[in-house]
Amino acid sequence: MLLKLLPEDVSRYWPILKKGVEASMPPTPGSKPDRVNKVLEGLISGKLQCWLSYRSDKPEIIDAMGITGIVDDPIDGSRNLMAYCFYGFVKLSDRFWIEAFAALNKFGLANRCFGLIGFTDHPKVVKMAKAYKGMVRDYVAVPFVQNLNTDGGTSDGRK
Repeated sequence: MLLKLLPEDVSRYWPILKKGVEASMPPTPGSKPDRVNKVLEGLISGKLQCWLSYRSDKPEIIDAMGITGIVDDPIDGSRNLMAYCFYGFVKLSDRFWIEAFAALNKFGLANRCFGLIGFTDHPKVVKMAKAYKGMVRDYVAVPFVQNLNTDGGTSDGRK
């Protein structure tokens, strides 16, 4: 079962949430060391959403967590729900991913989002995205450097 955590409850769960966030954050070039704190600020303010999964027979044990945020694209005007990070503290079943997507789908529709976006190479997530007729593409993330060379990036240390 995947449930959205209320902002006022985030601090109670933060120690375990922090572990999940640190383990599953995307490797974005130029990320600041304080980005975990930025996630916490976003959750407490309600700008980001926290999702928890637990078994109905053991609600005190968290199986998985996720962080999402609504993204309004200033160029094309689209509004999407971005899956920033998801983490399983236990092995997650296919059923979990289906139920998680159903919960995110319901939340996204209620908030006028077109769809779910995110970055992943997790095989189950990629397979499910394709099954739901989603687009699965590579993404590019190249850091800018002060002394860029025009030889294809090799002489400034990039390969």
